[in-house]
Amino acid sequence: MTQTSANEQLEEILRAHDLPIQEEGEWLRVSPRGPRLQATFTDTRTEPGLCTRRLDVCLEPWTGRWVVESVAGVGKTEEEALNDALMNFARASLHVLLAAFVRPPDDHVTVETWQVGGIDRRVILGNIITRGDSPGPQLVEPWLNAFESALRSLPLASGTHWVRVYYAQREEKRMALEVLLDNEPWQELADLLETAPWPAAPGFLSRRLFLVLQGSVAEWLTPEPSVSPPVATPAAPKRPWWKFW
Repeated sequence: MTQTSANEQLEEILRAHDLPIQEEGEWLRVSPRGPRLQATFTDTRTEPGLCTRRLDVCLEPWTGRWVVESVAGVGKTEEEALNDALMNFARASLHVLLAAFVRPPDDHVTVETWQVGGIDRRVILGNIITRGDSPGPQLVEPWLNAFESALRSLPLASGTHWVRVYYAQREEKRMALEVLLDNEPWQELADLLETAPWPAAPGFLSRRLFLVLQGSVAEWLTPEPSVSPPVATPAAPKRPWWKFW
């Protein structure tokens, strides 16, 4: 699969959100002492009338830790697929990352306090992103309560963590249930969500949620400093083409 830099498009998005950006080689620094980011497009599928592209955004809040957010874009042309991926990142992940690592939360995120692992944590939740057919009018997402209860029940080390949950179904049959903790599969939480009241619909439907958990009042007020990263950056995991994060 072919990979190309998406830093130019990422920089446009960040500047559109009134962030001062400084280029540092293959990285973009949120000036003057903010985190560094870089972004890559991957060609995941190209055929007549259908293109899918994956956008991987890597944010380094401090030395040795990376937040990797991957979203997909779909379109009839490559341009449509790239723009769709950028829009999905802006809707699903961008404001959570900014609220957790750059500046105070805005109206695009929800901030709550949950006790997880015996610690009261500030939880910054992004939008629930939906793709596909509608299961009908819903004022609430019933699975979200199950997700919160399951997360609260599990042990979790102190410090900052990020979680992504993704569910997909077709013709009312599950295709995927993926839960990541700090970029890695979190099977314990996925197992607890097996029986959650996930939505069902004819055709394809998916749900995606990204959130950051911060571990103590002191940490909320004094984020860990961002400094230069190691030379190597971990590669984003490969994803099946049909997963629309």
